[in-house]
Amino acid sequence: MYKLFIFDMDGTLVDSVDKWADLFERTLLKYHINVPREHLKGSFGREAPEIIRMLIPNGMAREATNFFMNHQKDYLSTFQAFPSAKRVFKDAKEKGHIVAVATGNTRRLMNFFLQKFELAQYVDFCICSEDVAHGKPDPEILLKTLKHFNIRPEDAFYIADSPMDFLAAKAAHIKIGLITTGVLCEKRARDLKPDYVFRDLIEVEKLI
Repeated sequence: MYKLFIFDMDGTLVDSVDKWADLFERTLLKYHINVPREHLKGSFGREAPEIIRMLIPNGMAREATNFFMNHQKDYLSTFQAFPSAKRVFKDAKEKGHIVAVATGNTRRLMNFFLQKFELAQYVDFCICSEDVAHGKPDPEILLKTLKHFNIRPEDAFYIADSPMDFLAAKAAHIKIGLITTGVLCEKRARDLKPDYVFRDLIEVEKLI
C-alpha cells in the first residue's frame, strides 16, 4: 500500500524522551526556570535550540544551548533502541519498501544512533535538523524526503510520537501513525485523530 515509510527517531525508534527531558530540566534549572515536565515534553519534536529559545528569555538562550549541547554526552550511553526497531526496519526492506529517518537531531546524533543500534544498514535516506531551514511542525523535513524519492504524499507513511510530528505530517498531506512510546499517552494521541495509533513499533508491521 505504501512505498515509503518515514520514521521519527526520539520516542519512536529510540527510548530517549525522558532522558532528554532530564537534560532540558537540568539546563532550565541552571537559569532558575522551572517548567512542568509534561509541558516541556509537549514541545518535543522541535529542535533543541528552538525549545530553549522558547523557554529561556533575556538573551541567555545561546549560552543555555551551548550548555545543553555540551552535556548531551552525559546521557547518550543510557539511550536504547526500542526492541522492535531493528525487526520492523528489516521486514520493511525485505518486503521492498523504502525506509527513511527524519529527525530533529543533529547529523552527529542521528548517525550515532543509527550506527549504535545497527539500523543504518536498512535506511535508504536520512534527514536531520541541519538539512532543513525550518524544523517541525513545518513540513519541510517530510517534503524533502518525498522529493528525494520523487514519491507522492499518498504513497508515504510517517511514524512518530509528538504533536509537532502530527502537524508536520498533516501539512505535508502524509498519513501518520502516532506511537505512544514517546511524548504522548494513548488518550492524547487519539485526541489528535491521527490515521493510526500504535502502542508498540511492532504494530507498524500490519501496514508493511
